[in-house]
Amino acid sequence: MIESEYETALKIARKKQELLINQVPSSIQKREDSLYQKLVSSKRNRIKKLQILFSEMEKIYTYIHKFTACKKGCNHCCHYEITISVLETEYIKRNIKDSKISKNLTQNSCPFLKQGICSIYEYRPYLCRRHVSINDSAKWCETEICHKYNFPLVSLSEVDKCYAYIIGPNGQDTIKDIRVAFNMA
Repeated sequence: MIESEYETALKIARKKQELLINQVPSSIQKREDSLYQKLVSSKRNRIKKLQILFSEMEKIYTYIHKFTACKKGCNHCCHYEITISVLETEYIKRNIKDSKISKNLTQNSCPFLKQGICSIYEYRPYLCRRHVSINDSAKWCETEICHKYNFPLVSLSEVDKCYAYIIGPNGQDTIKDIRVAFNMA
């Protein structure tokens, strides 16, 4: 039964991906296309550049979210490994209070997941911002089955390029999972 559900869901996801690509407003495309140059020419420090990137991603991804099954309270991805950079760790620490870090952490969830909702959504890491699934249902993101089935994902090359630029060559600034970054593992 699940195999036939998957085939149907995959067709829907491919159709959504095609619609998303074909209907991208020119304003969104221009925003993404100019982002790298905007960051490179900026005299701001890396934290400020990261903040600019996140702000621009919010505007760009607002359009994309119309095509996703991702909604507030859906938190399957909060149980995956969440790679975070030293810079992002600093950015989060500057913007939150320690009370946002869950003291009742299980090894299987993000330390900022509280009552099924991200407590630092406004300051969430890059990986969380760009994890956008265009499935027909959040069911396909459940940890028990997410690695068994492949769906098209949204990936914006200019946004990825900007993140790589800010983090540094070869991701030298990247550390392990968010649980390690916040000394929770």
